[in-house]
Amino acid sequence: MRRKLTIILLVEALALFLLSVYRPYRENFFTTLMAFPLEQLGLGLRKISLSGTIGNFISIIIYCATCLSPGVYLAFRLYRPRAHVEDGLLAVLSLILFWVIYMMINPADIAQHFGSFDLIDINKAFLGIVVYSIAAGYLILRMIRALKDIKTSSILKYLKILLSIICIALVYGIVGSGLMDLSSAFQQLSAGNTGAEQNLGLSYAFLVLQYLVSVLPLALEIIILYAGLELIDAFKRDPYGQDVVTSSQKITRICRWTVAAIMLSQISVNILQLILGSSVHSTHYTLSIPLLSIVFVLITMLLAGYFEQARQLKKDSEMFI
Repeated sequence: MRRKLTIILLVEALALFLLSVYRPYRENFFTTLMAFPLEQLGLGLRKISLSGTIGNFISIIIYCATCLSPGVYLAFRLYRPRAHVEDGLLAVLSLILFWVIYMMINPADIAQHFGSFDLIDINKAFLGIVVYSIAAGYLILRMIRALKDIKTSSILKYLKILLSIICIALVYGIVGSGLMDLSSAFQQLSAGNTGAEQNLGLSYAFLVLQYLVSVLPLALEIIILYAGLELIDAFKRDPYGQDVVTSSQKITRICRWTVAAIMLSQISVNILQLILGSSVHSTHYTLSIPLLSIVFVLITMLLAGYFEQARQLKKDSEMFI
């Protein structure tokens, strides 16, 4: 699974990098991940609708079919019957999709509803967040119900899927939103220092350094999650094996390195900015305590001790028998 996940992450990173670099495409068709693919669907339906009477009819069919799909799935679960309380979110999702996609088809309505034409891209993201929050809430509630009477092997399978999804989200933070923010910072620096572009080399370099410091925790978290996938595989093979102990100890070491790397990178950039002073036009001092990584260190240390103790107890039990 780790090999497949690596391929997925590399493809995602490449696609996000191209979207970040190729600005004309991004500005005209792709504004933010949170609005994808609702924004693109709205643009496509609008184009089809404006092509003529037949096109308008086809766009209405696609629009209704898309928005009704969660409701149709709800009807299917009611018919089986397999529906539970959380399935009511499917009806809510259908209603919200009718409104959100209609707004995406008619961007002027977005500006009118939120009262701002300048922030229309951000408002598209807000619409997408509403849809994704409902969908995510439904899936999480379904997962919690499914895990109620599930076996350990299935729990490990779900855990691997969850860790993989987190890795995908972290790659977006590094290559997607991270590079887009860096590109925007470059533009702001250039716009704020018109006529002095030749003196901005150091400032651009610090923007890159600040970007690297900000995404370093995300990159290190991916390494931790990969080690977690390795631990799950070892646990599935033999819960009392040496591989489980070795993998848990490996995660502990990685978490320790993560905390050290995050703190030292922040300290280094902050000191450099302080020394250079006005030579840098893009100063950004950072103080971020990696509490999550510290918690991971404590948890993995506890688990490593537990796995070692369990393995020793099993060996003692086998010797006694």
